[in-house]
This record gives sequence, structure tokens and C-alpha cells, in this order.
Amino acid sequence: MKRRWTMTAALSAVLVLGFVFLSLSPAQEMFRAPETILAEKTLRAILDEVSGQIAFNNEAMMAGTNRIRTPEEMTAGLMYEADYLHKVLKGYGLDEVTVESLTRPDRTTWWVGHDAELRMVSPEAKRLARLVEQPALLIRGSDTVDCEGELVYLDRRDVAKLAEADLKGKIILTPEYPGRFSRAFEMGALGIVSYENSIDPLGNPDQVVFDMGLRKGKPAGKVFGYRISARQGAQLRDMVLQGQKVVVHVKTNTVEYPWKADTVFAAVRGTAPEKKGLMFTAHLFERPAKIGANDNVSGSVVLAEIARTLAALVRDGKIPRPELSVYFLWSEEGSGTAAFFKSHPGMAGRVLGAINMDMVGESLDANSAFFYIETPLYSKVTYLDAVARNFAEYVFRTNIEQQGVMLTTPGERFPVPIVEKNGSKQSFRYLMQRFSGGSDHGIFIESDADIPALSFMVWPDLWYHTDQDTPDKSDPTQLKRVAFIGTCAALAVCSGSEETLMKLARATYAERRGSVEDAFSEAVSGISSRKAADGGKVYRNGLNGVTQAVRLTRASLERVRELAAGKANTLKFLDGLVEEASRLLPFYAKQLKSYYALASEIQGLKPEESKPGADDAAVAKMVPAKMTPVRLGEFFPFTELFDSFSADRNLQMLAFEKFGAQGLIEMFILIDGKRSLADIRDLLSFEFEAVESEEILKIAKALEKAKLIKLEEKK
Repeated sequence: MKRRWTMTAALSAVLVLGFVFLSLSPAQEMFRAPETILAEKTLRAILDEVSGQIAFNNEAMMAGTNRIRTPEEMTAGLMYEADYLHKVLKGYGLDEVTVESLTRPDRTTWWVGHDAELRMVSPEAKRLARLVEQPALLIRGSDTVDCEGELVYLDRRDVAKLAEADLKGKIILTPEYPGRFSRAFEMGALGIVSYENSIDPLGNPDQVVFDMGLRKGKPAGKVFGYRISARQGAQLRDMVLQGQKVVVHVKTNTVEYPWKADTVFAAVRGTAPEKKGLMFTAHLFERPAKIGANDNVSGSVVLAEIARTLAALVRDGKIPRPELSVYFLWSEEGSGTAAFFKSHPGMAGRVLGAINMDMVGESLDANSAFFYIETPLYSKVTYLDAVARNFAEYVFRTNIEQQGVMLTTPGERFPVPIVEKNGSKQSFRYLMQRFSGGSDHGIFIESDADIPALSFMVWPDLWYHTDQDTPDKSDPTQLKRVAFIGTCAALAVCSGSEETLMKLARATYAERRGSVEDAFSEAVSGISSRKAADGGKVYRNGLNGVTQAVRLTRASLERVRELAAGKANTLKFLDGLVEEASRLLPFYAKQLKSYYALASEIQGLKPEESKPGADDAAVAKMVPAKMTPVRLGEFFPFTELFDSFSADRNLQMLAFEKFGAQGLIEMFILIDGKRSLADIRDLLSFEFEAVESEEILKIAKALEKAKLIKLEEKK
């Protein structure tokens, strides 16, 4: 027995030594979490407090079902979500929580559908749909009707032949967007039943898309628009095309209420409330008739969870109270956020930047999606994108399975699991995306207010704007991760800690330094592809890209100064980074010139110097200014801007094919009475597509003719 025990012990020792040897082999290494702007202790405190489950519970309470708005919500009281959120936030012990119903002189009414039903009369009697069961049934803007008519099938092939059709007293059945047939109402059509689905018609034929507006034209009487599922629409189509006379009865009850935007505001006050703070935004409503769990109650509950987490950590002494205030704003998408700043004009001067949450809670794997961080236009250069990436990268690196990395906790998939018990255990993935607008961050970006804004979202979304946007699609784990990123970003910006601010500055410099490298690589690529003499154009554009990237690097670092006011060590550190950034342009310009000479020799071409022409001289001297500033709280003049080119087909093609909608918006924002047209041309050429002096001059003169801007020469 003793001998056998000794042999067993020796064998065990060999196995243990072998395990240790394998553990320490070059293929294995212990996980090291990436460094973030915040200290590890603060990260741990946030992770210990922030809850995706609490956020999910609030989402289920606020958007567990698509409800029909009551008259009381629209008149005497608050909309349900605003009332619920206000009460929840009050319970979180925040420093300030208010709710108000805002109005705007340029907004008059809200349309609400209270009841709707679609019944088949023949060839058999049966109910097809009703609003209480199918909340996307009724198209916004439909009238109150009680009518009966035969279904007529039309598709895009029939649009051009509408004038020849007998539509009086008929109801159009179509797989197309209803707006294609708005002229049919003038010809006596009673309504439109559409089964168009641009989201997932083959994978999910039973979902119904919300339609935000019925295009009526000049109807002969009261008309309606319905949306039904692709499956139901195809069944009705087949009956009609097989020669059956399908007659349906439609009954609706709709009301126009006075416009209001129920708006909730909250704050975690900083120790220096006189200084500007960071604002988080999310829309509670997107027209009152549509209620969406992910779009956008998910963003709303994440904001509430960030607010709760910050308040709890400060109250429990886990973190010092931040120096700068953190503000939270919930309202109707776009209009409500604008109404808030119009009603509180002093608030614009209290905000240094904003982070918007729109559609952030859905499962990434269920949608084959990414978590997107949308960055501002270059006119609003900031450090916020570097901050957001810093913490998104932390979640990414700590919540993926990594081959060859040993974990300290046995049984875990991820090095630092940021998951919920009732949530998914999926890996996290994210992408940075350029500004596209379409949510509340656009209120900041598309104005003259010097307030940069980011937006967070999950895309693609297989239930976007449909009646199936319900909480079962949301993921408590995803909600926790987004709330964690948001809370970390708030403290990174607002804490006031010099150590944190120096890390923030360094992260900002690293982010921008990467963009300089990208600009240099793009310049090299352009030079390499040159096949013929071009008057130095490709070299000029490449050098401009590097120049603008370096300029934005310095500008983003200068932005950090607003956080570092009165902090000598941080300011000194910033001075060093700005000086370092200043050395980038001579370095890269020299490299680019050398490469241009070498590439030209290889290509059998001569290096060319770009010679300024008359248009170049003109735009260098010309300084445009807006006739009417776009103040925060006012709406960007999209229609006026785009209509400036409508009279000239060639100019319209130049505007939309060369500049694009985003380029035109950016140009208008950059017009401030200080920048020359040459300055604007150079930034647009870097941000979008290379623009020639002649081209920007034509666009500027069209804007002047439309009385949107005035052009003056430098004095």
C-alpha cells in the first residue's frame, strides 16, 4: 500500500508539473485588462452598481405592450412613459428631477388613432385586423371614416397609369409604400391598404411597419391609410388577382390634439455647478401613436440607469461627487428636444457636449448587429469620441473569448464578464460611424451652438418601426454594457480629477493621431494611383488631408482645455501634447513630398506643383456669413438649403452628387462669418470628397441668391 501510494503521489506531481509547464508555455498568457481613462477602482465600483436588469425592468414597464393613447394622456395629464419615468427618477434620489409639457409655435397638433378596424364583407364576412391588437394598423394622419369599398390591386407598374384607372369608391391594396398613390385620393379612392415591409418581409412576413405619415394630396373626401402584414397582404392580393370581388369595411376613430412634448429633465449636480456639464439625451416618444421598446424606450431606460448609478455611487461614498454636472433629457424625438432648449435658452450655455442614446438595447446576435458610436461632423470636433471608444474597447476586450489567454476565474467565458443573469452571454462588438443624423444628437450638430454630440445605437434592427418592437427583443446584458460605457464616459469627462483628465487628453491625442496616419495613407494611395499629369491635384489633395487631420488633432486637444481650467498640471500636460501635435505636419508633409517625388519617377511622370487660379484667389478672400443663425432650439433649414439648387439641373447634380446632403449641411454649419470659402473647401475636401474652388463658389452663390447667406471679402 505504501509503495502504491508513493507511485500515485509521484504521478500526481508529474501531472501538476506538466499542468504548470503548459500554463506557462508561450501559447498561454494571463489576461491583462486594457487601461482606461478611469482608475481600476472606479471601474469596479461602476460594474458593481450598474444594472442591465433594472434597465430592462423599466423598459418592460414602459413599453411592455403597444398601447393606444388615452384622451387624458393627450390633454389633462402626462403621457404614460413620462409620468412613469418621472416617478422612477424621483425615487433614485437625483439632485434635480422635473417634468413639463412643452409647446412650440411652429407645432400645432398631434394625431392619435383611438380605434380602427378592417373587416371583409365579401366573399366572406370576417375581421381582418383591429387597432387594439395591431398597433401599426392605422397610418398617421388618417381621417375618421366609416366606409365600404372593393379592393383594387395596384403596384409600382400602375403608378404612371393612375389617371386612367377607375378608383372612385375603391380601396387600393398594394405592396408599395402608400405615398406612391397619393394622387388616387383626388380621383375618389377611399383609402389605401399597404403591406409594404422594408425591414424583413421574407424572414418575418407577419410584422407590420409603422407608417409616420399619410400623403393625401387633395382628397375628394375623408380618407384613410392602413398597414397590414406581408402575409395577410399576399393572401388578399391572390384573392383579387384570381378574380374574386373582395369588399372590405373600414372604420376608424382619429383625433387631432394640441401639440405638446412631455419632457423629463434630471441632473446629478457637480461641485462646480457654474461650469458647463455633460448632457445625455434620449427620446421617449417618436410621434405619440408609436410606442417602441427598443426605439426608443431602451435608450431612455439606459439614461435612467446611468443617472441612478451615478447618484448611488456618490451617495454611498464609492466615488467623489463629480466636479461638473451631468444632465439628462428625455422628450419627443427632435421636436421635443428642440422645444426644451427654446423654452430654456440659458441651458445651451451650460452644456459642453452631449451623448444621445437611440435604439441601444437589442441583442447584437439576434440582429447580426454592431453597437455603433456615431461621431460628430468635423465642424464639432471633440474628445467625446475618444472617450466613448476608450470604454467601448474595454468592454470589447473584456467580453470576448480569447484564444491562448488564461482567465483568473474558472468557468467564465470572458475575462471581465459584463453580463446579466437573465441576459445573453454573447460577445460584445462595436464600430465607430460617421455622423448621419436622424436623432436628437442632430439638434446639437445641426445648429450654430458649439456643442459636439455623439449618438449610440444598435444596427441593423430586424424590428425597427414595426409592431414587434417589444421588450422580448432587448437584452439585459446589452443594456448593462451600454449603461456602463455611458457612466464611465460621464465620470471621465466630469470627475475633475487631474489624473483622469491627463489620461483623457492622451486618449484624445491617440485617437486623432490615428486619423493623421489614415490621412497620410490615403494620400499615398492617391499618389500611387496617378496615371497621368494632373497639375499637382492629387498631391495637393493628399497634403490637404494630412493638414486637416493635424489641425483637427490640435483642435480636439484645445477642447480638453474647457475641462482643465484652473488645473495647472493638466494644462501643462496639454501644452506638451499640442506642441507634439504641431510637429506632425512638418514630419508628414516632408514624408509625403519625398514619396510623391519617388512615385512620380517610378510612374514616369514629373512631380507637379498645383498653381492657384482665379477661383482659388476668389475663395481665399471670400468670407460667407448666414443671414439667420441656426440657434439651439430652432430647426435646421433643410428645405430652404436643398431648394437653393432646384432651379438649375446642373447645379443640383453638382450639389447632391459631389457635396451630398451631409456635405451641404456641413458647409452651412461651417459658414460663420469667420472662415473663408477656402477654409470651408479644404475641410469639406478632407471630410467628404475633394471639392474644387469653382464648385464651392457656385454653391455659395446659389445660397446667396436664396438669401441664406451673404458673401463678403476679407477686410
